[in-house]
Amino acid sequence: MSSSAFNYFALLAALVVGYGVFVSADNSGSGAVEPKAVLQGYYLRDAVITETATSGNPRLRVAATEAQQNLADNSVLLTGLRIDYLKPQENVSDAAAPVAHWVLSSDRGTAFENFRKLELRDNVRAHNLGAPHAIILDTAALDIDAIAQTAHSNDDVAVAIDADVARGRGLSVDMNRERIRLASNVSIRLAQTQSPESAPKSDDSAPINISLPDTFDSQSLEYRDNVWTLTKVRSKSPPFIEADTLRATGTDLADNKVVMHGSVRLELPKQGELSADIAIVTIRNNRVASVHVESESPAKLVEFQHRRKDSDQLVHGKAQVIDYDVGQSTLRLIGNVSFSDEQGDWTADTLDYNIATEALRGTNNTIKINPRRTESSLGIPSGTSDKGREKALDKGLDQKP
Repeated sequence: MSSSAFNYFALLAALVVGYGVFVSADNSGSGAVEPKAVLQGYYLRDAVITETATSGNPRLRVAATEAQQNLADNSVLLTGLRIDYLKPQENVSDAAAPVAHWVLSSDRGTAFENFRKLELRDNVRAHNLGAPHAIILDTAALDIDAIAQTAHSNDDVAVAIDADVARGRGLSVDMNRERIRLASNVSIRLAQTQSPESAPKSDDSAPINISLPDTFDSQSLEYRDNVWTLTKVRSKSPPFIEADTLRATGTDLADNKVVMHGSVRLELPKQGELSADIAIVTIRNNRVASVHVESESPAKLVEFQHRRKDSDQLVHGKAQVIDYDVGQSTLRLIGNVSFSDEQGDWTADTLDYNIATEALRGTNNTIKINPRRTESSLGIPSGTSDKGREKALDKGLDQKP
């Protein structure tokens, strides 16, 4: 804290500081109690403390309905807190630069080291002002380091960024750069596409709405430069999709789209699954509406499989790109397509497959090859040796379907 601001604060304190001496009412005899001097710290109502940067510009302003000094550790107990934090500007050339302005409030708190560190407790809220993206933080406890210009919490936290909401535990905030990290137990709810007028305002005092269903669970979350990054992520409702990371810009989220990378796995109906390196996921009503998957390498194909209705037979498909329409229950395979089931193998440029009806439709020079016959349809008796079975199958495959 600058000397000018703190001297002003000390002057206010001197007006209310008191010294008292407690003396025993009975000074006679052996039971006399030695006088003990007790130094009582200041007590202020409607206190305002301002800290300035070396440039003389205000950096921290603390307002409290009550402030009481504890001389044992020189801390200050505060109630009814409002704190304004402004990014320090150390020289005149910074005057035109964007200013990070945070407003923090809590029911009570404690200040240490001449207000360089603050511990906020109970109904803690922080929100930014004048920034391109509105951020609101709600938690039960938040520690502020005014020198490092960071905030930290080990408690559960709700974070609203524009209209999207994340919850988790273990918060770290770089207040100047507006970078936020949740360390564990993360859930995220993506807002539906809406007009800017309907998005929450950063100074809204209403609690963050977390009653709607979450879209994803994640191990951790980081927000920086208007980009969300989640690790070890999985959707909360079917069709379930999981990946190593989820990444989305604010614009992506406004369009209800996210990009998932690394070991992408999508659960399909009938014990099926689709695997890929990259998935572009479209969200509607907090559920996965469609998925576009592809591989990071042109030489590597994306794959799917699912089990036939009332059968143990598996259907397999590969392509450069697969689009899954959840509502229509259809897969469109595009580029270097191969498809196989118990009937045979197909190749095509484009192929549509309906998981619900098991209907198959190919386009662009679809070729059917290697029709299959089951052992029973070829009349192979039970117990036939492997060599005999192989010879019969070879003979059967040479026949026309």
